[in-house]
Amino acid sequence: MLSLLLWILAFTSIAFTFISMASIGLLVAPFALIFTFFVVAWAHAWPEAPLGGLIGPGLVCLLVAFLNWDYVPCPAEPIKLGPGQSSFHCGGFDPVPWLIAGILLTGAGIIGYLLFTTLSKRLRIPSSKFE
Repeated sequence: MLSLLLWILAFTSIAFTFISMASIGLLVAPFALIFTFFVVAWAHAWPEAPLGGLIGPGLVCLLVAFLNWDYVPCPAEPIKLGPGQSSFHCGGFDPVPWLIAGILLTGAGIIGYLLFTTLSKRLRIPSSKFE
């Protein structure tokens, strides 16, 4: 379980680096790469790495969906503000595709982990040195 959590954190940091490349991604990238290097060196449970590779980016997609939940598409015509209105807010990302991708990736990773642990216990295969 600890190995899976480390892989999730490593892939989450990499996914966050890529998704935020236009703003703070270049600042975060060295830390994400160093952390991932230490996870590769320390967590030798490679069967859990692809599952963390699904859950980590899935969590980032869910975060983007949550942060853009108040999405309002910008209209094509000019906006006329009413009396007392000083500003108008629109734009952002449509949260529905991010939510669907996040649910699918995270769900696939969790189901894969449950299947992996069930099969490894049934076949008595040690899945990780951390369990």
